[in-house]
Amino acid sequence: DLLPREDDAPGEPTAADCWLERWREEALESGSRFLRGLSTGLRLALEELGSGFLAHSANEQLGKGLRSGDVPKDRLNAALLRLVYRLIFLFVAEDRQALFGKDSDPQARDRYEAYFSSSRLRRLALTMKGDRRDDLWQALVMVLNALGKEGGEPRLALPGLGGVYDPGPQDRLFDDVTLASLRLPNDRLLAAVRHLSRVRSDDGSRWLPVDYRHLGAEELGGVYEGLLELVPDPDPDRKTYRLRNSAGHSRKASGSYYTPSALVDTLLESALDPVLEEAAKSSNPVDALLRVTVCDPACGSGHFLVAAARRIAKRIAVVHTQETEPPVDAVQRW
Repeated sequence: DLLPREDDAPGEPTAADCWLERWREEALESGSRFLRGLSTGLRLALEELGSGFLAHSANEQLGKGLRSGDVPKDRLNAALLRLVYRLIFLFVAEDRQALFGKDSDPQARDRYEAYFSSSRLRRLALTMKGDRRDDLWQALVMVLNALGKEGGEPRLALPGLGGVYDPGPQDRLFDDVTLASLRLPNDRLLAAVRHLSRVRSDDGSRWLPVDYRHLGAEELGGVYEGLLELVPDPDPDRKTYRLRNSAGHSRKASGSYYTPSALVDTLLESALDPVLEEAAKSSNPVDALLRVTVCDPACGSGHFLVAAARRIAKRIAVVHTQETEPPVDAVQRW
């Protein structure tokens, strides 16, 4: 019934065209609903973490800093955002099985996966409410610190990734106080992770797990853009942390705007592809392609850079396999 009929005039929409268009529109709308659900989850996670830090009796210096102005609320919000994105990148790395090196110690990997992994944390979040202890937060801090430390943590087979995990002055709230130095109860951490781990189905009848294995940088960019329109509203006296809408707030101040995938592809086709074509003609095309550098001064979520890296990797895979459409694993190796 979906095949074109003989009486379909050339150039006119066929039954197949209509169904394909409906499927395409449904896929786009479904993806939009997923991103809205994930964006809501991130917002709730930020509020849960902020409230959890403010409510813990051992973190009184945070409340005092907010009252005195020593801790600007935007600085606290930025620290919470970094924490959430560090968590998300860890989810993605684990679910794509890209966290460990090929020569990592199997026993250390088993130790990490059994007691320290985000996979374990997400399972706990979906099966238990948690208590007022903070052992889960202490374990998570150990993992995040290891990922930001040169050499990582060999006892857990964790590499030193750097990047978003690099510690620095941006993590400091005031004096020597960072989120990592504060206390966070298990129930608050698990609630935040729960918000990051699932979204509502289209009809709202059930929860669906977030597929971090296939979550793209462009999707994270769209979610991040929405978060920039939220203004932090901490209340140290009531021990609450809320985010309220203020369209264009941080986005306008920082010039942060999400670039659609179609525009990214168009720019890379005109700017990067000719460079790759030239590099591929050299006597040692792989080395020439690996020497190609891409600069995006306003990288934001890295949408342009990730797409450029994929194009370079695919071109190297083409050289190796001599196929115009190389297998996915051949591209992933680069």
